[in-house]
Amino acid sequence: MYLSTTAKFISHRKLAYFVMSLIIALTLMVVTNAISIVFNVQKTMDITPSIGNNTMGLWIKNTQNNADFNGQSLSDRNALLSVPGVEEVSFTSPIPFGGGGPEAKVKTLLNDHVILSSVFYADEKLIDVLQLKITSGRNFTASEITADEESPNVVMINAKLATTLFGEENVAGQSIDISGKTYVITGVIETFVGANASLEMGKYTVIFPQVKLGKWTATLVKFNSVPPPNAVKLIEDTLYNNSQAASRMITSINTLSDLRAALFKKDLALQKILSAVIFAFFLISFATIMGVVKFNFAERIKSFGIQRALGMSEWDIRVSIFREFFTIAFCGGILGLLSSWVLSSYLAQTYSIVDYPVWTFLQAFSLIVTLVFLTLESQIRRSLKKSVASLLVT
Repeated sequence: MYLSTTAKFISHRKLAYFVMSLIIALTLMVVTNAISIVFNVQKTMDITPSIGNNTMGLWIKNTQNNADFNGQSLSDRNALLSVPGVEEVSFTSPIPFGGGGPEAKVKTLLNDHVILSSVFYADEKLIDVLQLKITSGRNFTASEITADEESPNVVMINAKLATTLFGEENVAGQSIDISGKTYVITGVIETFVGANASLEMGKYTVIFPQVKLGKWTATLVKFNSVPPPNAVKLIEDTLYNNSQAASRMITSINTLSDLRAALFKKDLALQKILSAVIFAFFLISFATIMGVVKFNFAERIKSFGIQRALGMSEWDIRVSIFREFFTIAFCGGILGLLSSWVLSSYLAQTYSIVDYPVWTFLQAFSLIVTLVFLTLESQIRRSLKKSVASLLVT
């Protein structure tokens, strides 16, 4: 009986209810996936450590061919260490958070599962300059940082790569295969991501000893506190006035904090845009629910009075209305569940950014149901009073 009565009421106002159900479904589809993307973006930023807050990274291009690039770089390093406030200098390529950089295919010797990883070339000063923590093993030694053409067969890796390859971080001394060549892991670094940290391979990092330096030199300059406002000028003047080195030019110079912020600039913009979209869809959904409820109740004022006169209590009337509207909300929820799952699956397969956000969907649906409940409750109270007044007038 209840179902047939509810179905009759719904069929009488099917267009308005269809629009309400459709808007609820669209809101759930968009909001659920938008919130999930926002959380995924935030998660990526959270797992990207803010390292080297007192460090500046610069690219130096040597303009002379066939020069002693190692000698020039060491001369520049000594000159930079004379700058007031500079604690240490490291030759590390590419610059952290600078984007791009080489990549390598890494696997264990017993498993063919390959992990595409970001690559750094660094000297033994890197750990101190960026204040990184080694959780297993040791840093490179000075003897492993050579000027020979052939790099020693040792590497350091980050903890994410270690746990993915071996299931644990304590893997110092283990061997891995990198692009067909065997290397021994000397140490595992707790948190260190690739220069392209926003990409999937940026989560996995391999660090080779920095051997023979080339025409392009990436240099990290660590200050004993936040770099002063004139830090760029100090570094430029020091390098350009260094008479012991051959001609070269600084092509870029930035703090690592600025590089990290720039790396996630688009992600932050995406978060703000999606937050606005989420708010807009909830606003549209609320306006639709409010409009349908008001339109519905405007036609039923007298019927409420008649139902009261026939002996129906306010509770019975309230239950019948809630049953009617919650049926519409439930239909919109089912449609929204299916459509959000389809969109989430597409995003996961195409962009690998969203797993199906069940809890997010339930929270969004609960919020919409709450909006329906509050709107109905407010309107029912006013309408029941008007219905009695209309009967008295009649």
